[in-house]
Amino acid sequence: GTLYQLLYVIVINLVLQAIISGLIIDTFSSMRAEDEFIHQDTMDKCFICSILREEFEQAGIDFTVHIKEEHNVWHYLWYKIYLDLKDPDDYSINEKYAALCYKNPRMFTKFVPIKKSISLSAFAGKQTDTKADEHLVSLLKRIDDLESSVLE
Repeated sequence: GTLYQLLYVIVINLVLQAIISGLIIDTFSSMRAEDEFIHQDTMDKCFICSILREEFEQAGIDFTVHIKEEHNVWHYLWYKIYLDLKDPDDYSINEKYAALCYKNPRMFTKFVPIKKSISLSAFAGKQTDTKADEHLVSLLKRIDDLESSVLE
């Protein structure tokens, strides 16, 4: 009887230990995967505007400069602290609007430039200017061609 009891304790202990170890390992691997996803997301997406790094690189804009200068998270935080510390009666009109946006979650999305970037807008404007210039050149060439055919 004692051999069966010993065998039972050993088998149960091994099985339970394997199950618990498996759960622990699985939990840590899922936590590692989630941490890796968060890290990758912070490296490839602007926290403020949610625009991907690829879009900036395609436009020839340095993503690091964008997140350090144009959409610096700390500037938004410091501005919020500044508004909290300042007397609301002394707010300028822009500060009143910003304070209202910070307090109201529905208006906050109007205050934060989601999917908007000045540098990308400027690049898009340059692209349209380039396309307009190309179109103008082709129109001028057509006019020259028409002019030469009329004169002949």
